[in-house]
Amino acid sequence: MQASEEVRREDGCLFCEVLEGKRASYVFFETPTGCLSLDPEPLSELHLVYFFKRHVTNVSELTDRELKDLNIIYKIPEIFGDADGPYRFWIKSGDGCSRVSEHLHYHIIKNSKAFYNEDGSSKIILDRSSGFPRLDIPEEELQSICEELKTRFETYQSLQPETY
Repeated sequence: MQASEEVRREDGCLFCEVLEGKRASYVFFETPTGCLSLDPEPLSELHLVYFFKRHVTNVSELTDRELKDLNIIYKIPEIFGDADGPYRFWIKSGDGCSRVSEHLHYHIIKNSKAFYNEDGSSKIILDRSSGFPRLDIPEEELQSICEELKTRFETYQSLQPETY
């Protein structure tokens, strides 16, 4: 059975509060069903979050349209001119996942040298409990980066109008 595309919000949800204008927003691109935003506490110089406009908690709840719109995250390396990456795409779905918000969301993070041990092996960075340091980027700089990203994505969209 196809999930309903009705707009649904949940009280106290970080992402629902962003959508309702109750929290600071770094959204720079929207699809019909989702938003692409800077993470305000990034792990690397490029750390984005894609979240849905409808409060969903598990991938099994996504509609066909939401799944189609989600594809924009896989275009990010191409949009930034480094199709070979390296990028990390993270999702935590369902009960038992350690996450700040139950609202289903995806992290898109460009790899950083800080993600690797001296021997080249990858550090596992799952969430805030890992203690991995976050970058401290001033509000003005976050807004400036957001505007730059908005321009980049608008340019991409104008070249790929059939995408959305």
